[in-house]
Amino acid sequence: GCLNPGPDSFTQSTSTALANSGVACADGGNTNGNDYCRVYSIDEIGTPVFTINCLRFGMTNPGSTLAATINLLISPDGSVDTYADLDLIFSRSFELTTTSGLEIFSVPIDTVVNLTAGSSLVIEVITPPSTDGFVTFAGGTGVDVSSGTTYIKAPAANCGISEYIPVGDIGFDLEWFVEAVGRIGFPDDCNFNGIPDYEEVDSDGDGVIDDCDGC
Repeated sequence: GCLNPGPDSFTQSTSTALANSGVACADGGNTNGNDYCRVYSIDEIGTPVFTINCLRFGMTNPGSTLAATINLLISPDGSVDTYADLDLIFSRSFELTTTSGLEIFSVPIDTVVNLTAGSSLVIEVITPPSTDGFVTFAGGTGVDVSSGTTYIKAPAANCGISEYIPVGDIGFDLEWFVEAVGRIGFPDDCNFNGIPDYEEVDSDGDGVIDDCDGC
């Protein structure tokens, strides 16, 4: 999880500073449902197998708390042009609480990403409509990323973006900050019982799952 993640990480961002809010489909100043994603190749992750313990990402929500969703999906060919072609491997709802500006949210994941040649990982956040705020991602601009781009999907009738497109295609130089923290490879399994150590019990209370726990 996010309290004790692994030592490795990957991101397309070159800075953790949140300098810009994002773009969103809105009606009367309040946002409709908007989905955002970034896409990561094996080369960008640095390995075909990565255990993600925690996702950190920038958001802004000046309105009431919303029930948002984080998804991990696999794109067989690295494209997000057709959403139906993506394979969902993880989904978790989280509270997108009221922010006092641009903030980094952390959501525990504890999921193994296992990519094959040519495939990519898609990290997605789904935000529902807001009745009292302009909700969107937070991050920087094109100079703040080393690769990749931010995609938006906004199917509401007044926007009609039914499939993911780069935000640059609608005239915005804005990039979502996302960082995945965990461990390169499969999760540790100190007793080789097929249960990742992060799912075992820390019986001696030392904050580490190891042979001393008899797991």
